[in-house]
This record gives sequence, structure tokens and C-alpha cells, in this order.
Amino acid sequence: MAIKVKLRTKQISGNRQSLYLDYYPAVRDSKTGKLTRREFLGRFLDNEIEHQAEKYVDETGKQQIRFVPVLDKKGEPKKAKLSPVQKNYNRETLQFAEQVRQKRDNELNKPEIYSGYEKDQLKIKEREEQSFIEYQVRIDFEHHNFQIENFKVKKVNDKIEVVEPSLGYSNLLEEVQILYERILDLIEVLMVFFFGVKAHQKTNGFMTLFRREQFDYSNLLYKYTVLPNMDQQGLTRLII
Repeated sequence: MAIKVKLRTKQISGNRQSLYLDYYPAVRDSKTGKLTRREFLGRFLDNEIEHQAEKYVDETGKQQIRFVPVLDKKGEPKKAKLSPVQKNYNRETLQFAEQVRQKRDNELNKPEIYSGYEKDQLKIKEREEQSFIEYQVRIDFEHHNFQIENFKVKKVNDKIEVVEPSLGYSNLLEEVQILYERILDLIEVLMVFFFGVKAHQKTNGFMTLFRREQFDYSNLLYKYTVLPNMDQQGLTRLII
């Protein structure tokens, strides 16, 4: 049975839409191993129609929030004023999302068209796209969320609180913290790796870089270590 892959949007805060792929029937997530119908792409569109949040009570009696179009004096959906930059951003984002949709469709329904080499190249390209998506998240921070009007001030119990904007369903500054930690982790890995390469070269391969499976900084058991080049339990050789 062929799997249908459709590109869809979900209305979110900030007068934006989140892009995702809708699979039918469900497919297995390569990372979690669980069946899923949706794959969010981490990309967003600026709305051409203004939307506002509206509270409602669902069939279970739980209060929810949905986003509905803002109506003008004539009762028609009110058009948002998009700049040329925003229109171009929407166009490029849709082109990227459609390319991902076509690739997923081929992977699921036409696996025979890819050779082993092409599959490896697809994996490399997917990692590059993921890096680009993370870069685009940074652009979204600057383009949408760090605008001063997105930070709200309210009074709670005689105290003034600043309400931070969100990115999709996440708190903006929490996402910034995650990206910051990823950058620090990358710096650590690069420093350790080049240190290990230098030690490996200086000792003609006698010393090499390992990663420890179980590390404990308090007992000086570090995640990365340079040791004599031989098989050792609990260590993974990173330089051959």
C-alpha cells in the first residue's frame, strides 16, 4: 500500500503557521521507533491573514486555545501586511518544505530508485538539512521573536512580570539555552578531537583518543581520554 505524504500547516502563535508532513498510514519514526502521522519540519510561514488566539472548551470540558482569523469591518478576514522580505521568506520556506516532502515520498514509496551510495548521500544531505533547520530556528528568533512587541508585561499579585514569547510550543529563552548548550558541546568535541589527533600523530599512533561509556567527573573519569592504542573495556576508540 502506497503511503501518502502531504505538506500541511498548523496555526501557531505569533501570527505564523508551522509546516509539517502528514503521513497516511502512519510511518515508523527512525529516531524513536514509534509510529507517527506527523513530522514537523521546524519551519514557519508568516500569515497572509491576521489571526488571534481564542479560548474554547473542548468535548471533555477542558479549556483550549485555537487561532482564528481577525475580521475587518465588513466581516471579511483581515489581510496582514507582509514586507517583501517576509513574502520571499515564505516562498523559499515552501520550496524547501516541498523538496523534503518529495524526498520522503520517494524514500517510502520508491526505495528501489536509490542505490546504496545514493542512500548514504541522502543521509548526509539530511544531516545538512537538519543543520540548516537549526540555523533557520536562529533566523526565526531574530526575525519574529526578539521583536520587543512580542514580550508582554503583566501585573501579578502586585508584582510586574515579563512574559517571554514562544517558538511554536516552546518557551523562546529555553530554546536559546538548548542551542547555547549544543554550541558548547560542539566546541568541546572539536577541541578534544583535534587534541586527540595531535597526540595520535606525535606518538605514531601509540596514543589515541577514546570516549568513555560511563564517565564521572567527580572521580576524574572524563568523557574523552587519550590512552595507549589498544582495546579497552568501556572505551570506544575514536581515532584508528
